[in-house]
Amino acid sequence: MKFFNQILSNRVSLLKVNDLQLNQLNKIIFSQKSLALNLSTNFDIKLRSEQILLNLNDTFVN
Repeated sequence: MKFFNQILSNRVSLLKVNDLQLNQLNKIIFSQKSLALNLSTNFDIKLRSEQILLNLNDTFVN
């Protein structure tokens, strides 16, 4: 019975470690997605700003 309890205890420990690793991995993936979204948004803002400047330039030149 003691041996069986030890095996159960080891499995529970492994599950806890796996759960922690999965949790950390999810946090990393979420961070990477957030970073990618921020970069994409910043790039989009930059493109729109340049487009506005081009439009203003065309307006004043014409």
